[in-house]
Amino acid sequence: MHLVTMAALLSTLSGAGAAPPATVAPSSAPRTVFQLIDDQYRAGQIDQATRHYYRVAAVREPALLPGPLYDAVGLEPIPSGTRYLVDAFQWVARTGAYGSDAYALLQPPEDEAYVVESTKWPIRVSYPDVSQQAYAEMVLQAAELAYDTQVVLWGFYQPIMEPGYEPYRVSLGDTGAGVAGYTAPYEENFDTPRADCFTYIVINPNLGSGARATTAHEFNHAMQASMDCAEVTTYWENTSTYIESWTVPDSEGSNWYMMQYFQREPWNALDWFDQGGGYQYGGVLWNYFLAHAMNAADGPVMVRQIWEACMQDGFNNEPDYYDAAETVAAARGLDATSMESLYTDFAEARYFVSSNDDGQHLERAAEFPSAEVAVVARHEAELLPVRAGSPSAGQLPEPYGANYIELSIPPGWTRPILVGFDGESSTRWAVRVLRVGKEQTTLGQTVSLDANNDGTLTVDPSGFDKLVLVVANLGKEDYDPDDQYWPRGEYTYRLEAVVDPPVVEAIYPAAVTRGQQNLRVRLKGSGFVYGREFDIRFTDPLLQVDSIDSVSDTEVMFTLTVPASTNVGLHNVTVVNAGGSTVTREKLLAVVETLGAPDPLPEPGGCQTADPRPGPVSLLLVLLGLALVWRRRR
Repeated sequence: MHLVTMAALLSTLSGAGAAPPATVAPSSAPRTVFQLIDDQYRAGQIDQATRHYYRVAAVREPALLPGPLYDAVGLEPIPSGTRYLVDAFQWVARTGAYGSDAYALLQPPEDEAYVVESTKWPIRVSYPDVSQQAYAEMVLQAAELAYDTQVVLWGFYQPIMEPGYEPYRVSLGDTGAGVAGYTAPYEENFDTPRADCFTYIVINPNLGSGARATTAHEFNHAMQASMDCAEVTTYWENTSTYIESWTVPDSEGSNWYMMQYFQREPWNALDWFDQGGGYQYGGVLWNYFLAHAMNAADGPVMVRQIWEACMQDGFNNEPDYYDAAETVAAARGLDATSMESLYTDFAEARYFVSSNDDGQHLERAAEFPSAEVAVVARHEAELLPVRAGSPSAGQLPEPYGANYIELSIPPGWTRPILVGFDGESSTRWAVRVLRVGKEQTTLGQTVSLDANNDGTLTVDPSGFDKLVLVVANLGKEDYDPDDQYWPRGEYTYRLEAVVDPPVVEAIYPAAVTRGQQNLRVRLKGSGFVYGREFDIRFTDPLLQVDSIDSVSDTEVMFTLTVPASTNVGLHNVTVVNAGGSTVTREKLLAVVETLGAPDPLPEPGGCQTADPRPGPVSLLLVLLGLALVWRRRR
């Protein structure tokens, strides 16, 4: 399937780097007819057979739909005609529902009144109006190009033809609201030891020059069906979008533009299919990554090898395209060959596209328009710590989905950052910390997780602009994309600046009297670092720090109130540094009953030394105060 909104724009693209204007539907867009059909199915109003029949009808014969569904066909462009036809045929093949209405509606149409036929390849294009001859000839030429490149050059299997229906049939006709073309499987081929099936193609007659790209796209679907008609439909679209760009380079810019639909929801599963948008087309980025990871200048050949590795006898779809990616990665000598490691590397690489490109991850990634990956949270190092951070419920990652958290680092920052992760145990996780800077080589490190999916990592971000936390949900051990089941995984993260505890040497005044208010106090020492958690506490919680007035590396100025009910005696002082590190100096401040002259505050930078012992005046006040308490108690 190919969207009209994409294909119509192809004719306006002047080159591979061109990009169409934004056409992203607002969140308040009406629900598509397919979403409404699934609403009825989930509500128990229709059964599975009716669900597939309605889906096929929405593409092939909308007039067969009940009134409310028929009215919905024109509200939103149909996002994927091929997907629903393939889903319906896979259901027929797996359940044996060959007598169903859906199966009957999948059958190929009769040839239209006029025909053009290739003398090079077994292809026939039929069309209903004599005025469409030039258009039909353009479609035929595009089909021949698809054969020349996709079959001869890259090795895809040519579309199989049912005996008696040769050559391969393409017709111009109505493709439904918003659809540029679709490929429909209609019968399984039982003469081969693989799950292949016969297909036909319908092309919208109003695409202009965009019909060339649409034809290349749909013919690749027909080739996929001749290799593995049982494969997950998400990868059908990932592949045809990728191969279309190689077949008709003018379509490259438009197909790159679709990446933004994929990148704006990275928490969705890699195999998720968007019934109302372009996620599966933007998933072409997965094939770009695989080609880069495998150093495959022959990207289309690599993708064909994946489809060959997908093939199986029967419609149980094992191996699936996840398994096939592992097979091809191993055959091409890649170190990381498990789907888990491939996806983890991909989760990192997909961050570095468009304006985030670092020149280290994906070729030409800077040219992908508006495809920056969505970030679920942004933090600033000066405002740390962040504890128990987590994305919103709707952004928690599905299996083979990912989250991205950014931490901006100011110039001159020198403190290490501790990154912590705590993930639920019902799924598997991969967590990486990326150090990113415009003038720096990107550095990535893995957060090692224990059996409870807990782990920490301390990194030095000095000289970098930001840290990026990449959280990938790898699903359960038995995750299968055929299940189309995507439970979200919950986790929390923490980000803390690593700060050593300070050294506390002295306090001025060293003795205070009960009842004093707004007393200016200076704490001397070293290693004081101000942050959100910076605090000064005393043994007696009645001692009230009204404000922290200034903090430098060697001293802290604060304002203290000593309530009349404060306990008389020597009190410990605890300083909490930025990041939560603490130190306690015992018996540093004396609270006395009798008024007396306090020790003078040393001037900043003056000649007075910081003596941790109370000064003579303070000591005398302490002794007098304690003696007075002793006499009163007697």
